[in-house]
This record gives sequence, structure tokens and C-alpha cells, in this order.
Amino acid sequence: MDFTLEKIDEVNAELKVDIVEEDYSAKVEQSLREQGKKLRIDGFRTGKIPFSFIKNRFGKDVFADEVNKMVYDKMSDYISTNHLDIIGYPIPNIEKADLLKLSEAKNFSLYYIVGLRPQFQMEELEKLEVNYYSIEVTDGEIDYYLNGMRRRFGSLSQQEASSADDYLDVEFTELDEAGNVKEAGITNKTFITIEFIKDEEIRKKFIGLKKNESIDVDLREIFNNDEKEIAKKLAIVQSNVADIKNLFRMLVTEIKHLDLAPLDETLFSKVYVEDNISSEEQLRERIRKEIKSETAFDSNKMFTNEVLETLLKNTVINIPENFLKRYMFDLNKGKVPFKDIESNFSHYADAWKYQLIETRILHENNISVTEEDAKEYYKSYLKSNMMPDENGLFPEEKLEANAVSYFSKKENAEKLIESLTEMRLSDVILSKVIKIKNEVSYPEFIALSSAKHKHDYEHEHEHDHEHEHEHDHEHEHDHDHEHEHEHEHDHDHDHDHDHDHHHEH
Repeated sequence: MDFTLEKIDEVNAELKVDIVEEDYSAKVEQSLREQGKKLRIDGFRTGKIPFSFIKNRFGKDVFADEVNKMVYDKMSDYISTNHLDIIGYPIPNIEKADLLKLSEAKNFSLYYIVGLRPQFQMEELEKLEVNYYSIEVTDGEIDYYLNGMRRRFGSLSQQEASSADDYLDVEFTELDEAGNVKEAGITNKTFITIEFIKDEEIRKKFIGLKKNESIDVDLREIFNNDEKEIAKKLAIVQSNVADIKNLFRMLVTEIKHLDLAPLDETLFSKVYVEDNISSEEQLRERIRKEIKSETAFDSNKMFTNEVLETLLKNTVINIPENFLKRYMFDLNKGKVPFKDIESNFSHYADAWKYQLIETRILHENNISVTEEDAKEYYKSYLKSNMMPDENGLFPEEKLEANAVSYFSKKENAEKLIESLTEMRLSDVILSKVIKIKNEVSYPEFIALSSAKHKHDYEHEHEHDHEHEHEHDHEHEHDHDHEHEHEHEHDHDHDHDHDHDHHHEH
């Protein structure tokens, strides 16, 4: 089998593959004979089907499969050995030679269209100046964090009647259309945090309730028609919420009030333990630092994207358009019509150029991420989210077992490698590009972010720069206190959801 690459221009080439009978005949015959041993065909005993019959019936398909597999195996070696810098993989040119029509030929040639990675001049990162927007930390933000800490370490007390900031332990029982308890209906014990009922008039109905008192309620009104939340409160599958049409009888079983933890040394000793905080002023300053660290992620992300967009705008890149159209059609296995790819190609073209710029930066800065790198990163992540043993250590065998389980799924490994690569790409950009610093309020930052993300190509970009990045306003190292209550965790989640704080961009 011989390969010949002929360059058409600087970004397009044709790869010719000359094949002789000796290259494939043995493999095709072996594959046909193996199939013959397994086939069940009326009139023949299993394993006794004549080879001529098998070859006549399945020969073309087996020939095409085996030759195609063989060519791509050898082609991969050819590309690697000759250090060909190509985009994607070569696409068969069936207009010049259709493999399915060549099964009767002994010696033949196949042709493939090849996209060559374009060479281009790009501005040096060290000479680039781009706006960097850092989010100013307001007293209101600090108050929000501080209030969350005081909730976490607060104390619960039983109440006779409910007030606006109480929890209700309740039992929901489904009613029928006549308002009676529905036979075999849904029942579930859960809780309600009164202050998070969005509708003020509905919220008023929950104030002044007493233990063992019942009222009939519409769950869609209470939970603002949030089917995910309703499913959670009823312990049912979310898809079943749409079938719920009737009211529920809500029995109040407990009324609990959360008294915020006092701002004293008892609280200081439980938060930011290593900082030895001894005053409210020190605590507020430490919170300010925490918020700055969190919002820096958003600022860094916007800055990185802005740098890449600037490079895209200022860099001339000649891409192999016809090849890429064919490549995308092949990559999507024909699910996207070719005419749609052609009509939207300007967006796809920007996405490819964007990717080429990223790859260039990674290559010039010797950045590569192996599966082993990703595994170590994942183990570090596990350490930050698990408690150490009695000796203050994290058992390596437990970390390794978790990592092996996670990486047993190929998509997990690929996703984490991609995320880690983008993190390292961002680190390079942040360290080299000149920052024009601007401090803005959080609303101003959101407005800027929204305006910048209207670019069509970002929506078309195949690997959008998204990180699964969640910030818990109640710090992970704040250990549960002696008044731990299952409601507090959901309560904090509800507050985060209601506040839409920082990361819903």
C-alpha cells in the first residue's frame, strides 16, 4: 500500500492510496470465513455454508469494511511518520473512486481530500492590551455572606405560631376534584421556608399558622410553578408534576425559627479557622477577600474570551472551506443537511479559526494535558470536598478508586481534559496579556457580559468555554454545628437560587 500526498494549495491537499490485492485479500477472506462460522441460514447447517455462497452474498460489504479499516490504520501511521499537520481526518473522495464499486478490481487507487492546518501571523500575547473588568465588592454583598454564616451556625427553636422568617415542617396530602383526600394519592413529609414564597399574598397565608393546623394549598402558587421544586417537595419524578391538577392538604407538624448566630468569638472560631479572626471587622474583610476570589473567576473568563475574540478579529486565517464543509457533514453522520452547513458556514468558519488560535497558543506555550494530569486534578478536587481521616489524611486508595471509577467513562475523561486544557490556556493569557484594569459594579459587569456574548460564533463554537463552576456562598469548610438541620441546606440552596448571585450569566 502506497500513499502519495499532492498539495493543491496551502490549505488543501489530495491523498492518493494505491492498493494491490496482496494488501487486503487475506484479511477479507479471513473475515468472510469467520462470518460463515456464525451465520444461520435456512437450508444450511451452521458452520457448513459454502464459502462461494458467503462471498457472493457478503463479499462487497466485507471487502469495503476491511479495506476501509486497513487504509485508515495505515493512513494514521503515514500521517504520524511524515508529521503532516492536518485538520481532522482525511475524507474519502467517492466522486473519484467509490470503494463499494471496486470490489471486483484487484489493484486500485482511493482518493481522500485533506485539510492542511493553515499557517498565519498572530499578534504576540505580550503586546496585546485588553480591558480587564474586576467586580467591586459592596457592603451589601458582604452582608449577604455574613448573614449566610450566621444562619449556618444559628440555633433552631420551636414556635407556637409561624412568622415570616420561620420554617414549617409539613405533610402534603393530595386531594381529589371534590376537595376530599384522594385515594392512593400523593403524600409526603417535607418543609417550607416561608420567606422564600415569592408571591406576597400567598406568603401571608402561611403566617400565623399553628402546629397541627391544616390548610388546602396550590403547590404551583407556593413554589412559583417551579416543577423541579414541586417534584422535590413531593418526592416524585419531575415529569409527573404536569399531571397534578388538584390542591393539597398541608398539615403543619412543626414550626421552627432560626435565630442567627451572634457576632462573637464563638462564631469567629468556627469560620475561616486558620485566619484566627477575632472581630467583626476582620471577618468582613476576610469575606471581602473570599468574594473577590469568587468573582475573579468571572472576570478572568471574560478577559480570556475577550483576548481570543480580539485575536480572531485581528488575525487573517485562510481555512480549507470546502474540506471543512465535507468534514462537518461527515462528522455529524449526515444528520445536519449539507445545505444547512453551507448556509451557516460563516459562523462555523469563525469557530474553526477560534479553535486554531487556541491550538496555536497551547502549542507555543508547550501546554498539553494527559489523562494522568486530569486524574491528579480530579483527586485534588476530591480532597477539597471530602473530610480527612482521623489522622488528617486523605487515603490514597480511596482517592484512586474514585478516580478510576470516574475515568472509566470515556466522556468523563475527555470532558475533564478539555476543561483542564482551557484552564491552562486561560492561565497563559492572564499571565501574558496586558490588562487595562476597570472596576465595575456587579450589574455593570452583567451588562457588559451580556453585550459581549451576542456574537453568533460563540453559540456555534463546538467546545464553548463553559466550566462546571459552582460557588457555595456558605463556605465548604464551615462544618455542621450541633444544631444541624436538614432544612438549612435546602434553605441555603433556595436563597442562592432566589438571589441569582454572580454566576447566572
